[in-house]
Amino acid sequence: MPYNQAPDFLCADTMHPTYSAVQARLLEANRLSPELLAKSLCIIGAHHVDYADIYCQRTAYESWHLEEGIVKSGSFQINQGVGVRAVSGDKTAFAYADSLCIDSINRSARAVRAIGAAGGKVSAKMPSETRGKPVCSASDPIAGLDSAAKVALLNKVEAIAKAADPRIVQVMAGLTCEYDMVYLAPSGRQTRRRHPPDGAPERYRYRQTGRTPRTGQRGRRRTLRLGLFR
Repeated sequence: MPYNQAPDFLCADTMHPTYSAVQARLLEANRLSPELLAKSLCIIGAHHVDYADIYCQRTAYESWHLEEGIVKSGSFQINQGVGVRAVSGDKTAFAYADSLCIDSINRSARAVRAIGAAGGKVSAKMPSETRGKPVCSASDPIAGLDSAAKVALLNKVEAIAKAADPRIVQVMAGLTCEYDMVYLAPSGRQTRRRHPPDGAPERYRYRQTGRTPRTGQRGRRRTLRLGLFR
């Protein structure tokens, strides 16, 4: 069935902290709204396509690296952008933009709708509300600890590693935090998601009498097994 009618959006619980955070940081900060995204989907629906969606994402990333008890490097960056897709039969069109603004979204919408024949007729509808079950924590791992606490955590990793084996002479520890916000507006339902992966991988060097120093590594992103947050 051709997508020739306005999307009937089902939005998650607007009172939930996840919705509020995504609404403020991802949509409102870029002068976007569910209603504007509905109109952008209608631009695609002006052509005969079977399905369309708009994928908005904001990613904040922070890293700290400690070596020999000293923080040697660190970084912080925020990236955001939008992807638009349209499907017509067995054909799929994609368009991407690093700028998360309504003009970029509408340009992308006009680009992907070309896979469908012109002649659709649509009108924008206001989103309706439904209540969904959150799948991610509402906490922000980057803001959850201040700089002093993050450095203290790395020092604790170093202390635990050295205490585990007296042959360890050098520890290199890293802390990374990544905070993803996603707002998906497909022709049928709008959803939003927050994904807070973090982790503290470590590398170490140990020396044994009469042998060459050796190195090892342990720790995995999003998996902390050392009891650091107890």
